[in-house]
Amino acid sequence: MSIIDQIREGDLVEAAKGETIIRGRVNRDGVVGDSMRRTHGLERNGYTLTVVEKATPPPPTEPAVPTEPGHYLSAAGFHWEIGHGSYTLNPLWAPYTRLEPVPDTVKRVADYLRGYGRRLAADDVEEHFGVTS
Repeated sequence: MSIIDQIREGDLVEAAKGETIIRGRVNRDGVVGDSMRRTHGLERNGYTLTVVEKATPPPPTEPAVPTEPGHYLSAAGFHWEIGHGSYTLNPLWAPYTRLEPVPDTVKRVADYLRGYGRRLAADDVEEHFGVTS
């Protein structure tokens, strides 16, 4: 297996040829540091590549899961409720959409309108609240 097959994004690499040494982290395009030289090109041009330090793998990311009490709709369309206990939603069903009662929505719209102290066109209100016809 070639050294090139072992180099990954974020690795600290040293490329040496005679007295020329290029050292830097490999970016996602395979470029070493700010040399603008790709690892493949360095190897083809007679440089000896050495991995000085392997990149730390990023922690696995999970979809955001709501934790606030309330009612939610999962990506699959199922209704879920979080109470004041310790129940949490499953990331496999994410993303979740928070459902709010109609009076809460009406209050948000009224607060929005009061904030402008003037009448707004229906189009403005629909745009602000993401309503599409």
